[in-house]
Amino acid sequence: MAVIVKDLGIATAYGYAKAKGYTGTEEEFATLMASYATVAQTAQQAAQAAATAKGDAETAAGQASTKAGEAAASAGSAAADAAAAGQSATAAAGSATAAAGSASAAAGSATDAAGSATAAAGSASDAAGSATAASGSATAAAGSASDAAGSASSASQSATAASGSAGAAAASETAAGTSESNAEAWATGKRNGEDVPSTDPAWHNNAAYWAEMAKASNAEDWGSVRYLVRKGEGPLAFPVGTQFLVEKENSMTASMGVHTGITGVSVNEETFLAHEGMVGTGLHEFVFDGAAWIYHGEAVRIADFGIAVTGTPAAGDEVLITEAFDRILFDVVDHRTVLDPADNTEKPAMFLLMHSVIYSKQFDAVEALYYAEEGLAAGTYHFTIQNWDAAYGGDKTYEFTLTQAVPAGGQIVLDWQYNQQLLGRSVKTYASATSTTQIEAAVLSEGTGGTDLGTTDGTAENLNHIHRARYGSNNYKESAIRQWINSAAVANAWWAPTNIFDRPASYANLPGLLHGMDSEFLAVVKAITVPCKTNNTYELPDWTKNTAYTVADRFWLASRDEMGFGVENVAEGSVLAAYNGAGNTDRIKYDLSNGSTARGWWLRSPNPGDANIARVVHTDGSLSGGNATYGRGAVAACVIM
Repeated sequence: MAVIVKDLGIATAYGYAKAKGYTGTEEEFATLMASYATVAQTAQQAAQAAATAKGDAETAAGQASTKAGEAAASAGSAAADAAAAGQSATAAAGSATAAAGSASAAAGSATDAAGSATAAAGSASDAAGSATAASGSATAAAGSASDAAGSASSASQSATAASGSAGAAAASETAAGTSESNAEAWATGKRNGEDVPSTDPAWHNNAAYWAEMAKASNAEDWGSVRYLVRKGEGPLAFPVGTQFLVEKENSMTASMGVHTGITGVSVNEETFLAHEGMVGTGLHEFVFDGAAWIYHGEAVRIADFGIAVTGTPAAGDEVLITEAFDRILFDVVDHRTVLDPADNTEKPAMFLLMHSVIYSKQFDAVEALYYAEEGLAAGTYHFTIQNWDAAYGGDKTYEFTLTQAVPAGGQIVLDWQYNQQLLGRSVKTYASATSTTQIEAAVLSEGTGGTDLGTTDGTAENLNHIHRARYGSNNYKESAIRQWINSAAVANAWWAPTNIFDRPASYANLPGLLHGMDSEFLAVVKAITVPCKTNNTYELPDWTKNTAYTVADRFWLASRDEMGFGVENVAEGSVLAAYNGAGNTDRIKYDLSNGSTARGWWLRSPNPGDANIARVVHTDGSLSGGNATYGRGAVAACVIM
């Protein structure tokens, strides 16, 4: 369920409506959203009244015409009465015209539509009265004709006027129908059941639309949020700085409450989450009633929830499933139109960035020094390090002896940490990129004995660059952190090698970031094309140094460009609105688990001059960098579109 921390509420929705041209009061607006359906009904009643008036006027016109024929031989004093009838008919026509005007005025707003439709009904009723009066006048004219032969011509005029009154009443009916159509448009955004076009004033200014906005503003569901973003109203509904709260389950335990029959209980976390499809409820209670397990008032099969018990359940036994969960804040940092890679069309999107840091996450693990493509027999080998950390043993040639063969696809990993002397350290062998069980460790010594594996400058086949063999890779596409922030997999299931030297991340034994995250939130997050770049020092043979590339991801790390630090060699997107003109203090982020501790956090940008250093936002908000193996913070970005 969506939670908007910044509550926009009905007052803000009313402000939006005013900005769009709404003219009513805030109280009228609130009433409108609660009862807009009655507006069209009122207008429909007005149309029916106008139709009745039309019929009455047509009858009056017929009667007046008959009397005029009978009065053909009469004239004289009836002229005055006939004139009066003409005036009455003229008044009826004017009344009908006024009804049409009232109906037209209903298009002004949904609130005015109800009043205008009611006025149209009243005017139509007046038109009917005027038509009746015209009929009376025509009757009087016929009576006067028996006394005065000259009144025939005037009575004929009265009949014509009465006929005009009927026409005006018909126009009143048409106008009332228009009023009904306008009432529908301003109330629901539809006209005759069809969505109004963007050229219609009621397109973004109808009661249903603003009711939907108020609903989304009050964070009733993520679907409403996406609805407004897709309609292009994201900047109004959720301006930069709005915060969303997303829940993420991080652990689940099963325990027994009151019990006399069962002796133990366990729960399969994945089965439970798959069945419930929700997070954050904290405690789930199942009670045995003597015949079945009851959950939320209904009998259930606890096995469907991944729950297993030992012992025989007795009436009153309780099983308690407790969820612990994190609450992750996302800040709205921009609104843009972006290309949807799913259908290659431009769409409005709302950009979100985590407010806090999930700390101690490597950008990438230490990579292997050597890839044994065809295996490596037991024996002595050596390799040379050039132009790298001479103070701690670089710029030398080292040898080692293996007592056990490395199988094909196996790896040799260099054990050389920061500020450690390399002499006396070791290399460790593994059967594959995914294996964490070493075959053996061989101690390093200076020397050139045995088979030469090459120089660690990236030129030797299957021998890694020393930057990556000691501190991991700054290639974002191949990074462990990219896999983690895009995975909902369980522990030990989200990481996979992305190149021949890749090794498991230090946190591969944890679930992916998206594991247990609110499924309704994840359903509205879409993949977009994310611009990236390579470093200018070393990349694997399939890559080109210092060049742009893209990934299509649902979640990603921000770039230095997007955070307002400017372009470095190759552009990686453009500055996000929230950081346009921002200072360092605006970029400081704090630990999700300890809100008072500022943390450095990873960007996806490589430092061009190294193959191992990725850009970091320092604890003071300034631009920095760190070896890929360091445990900095993860701050994921995403879009809703």
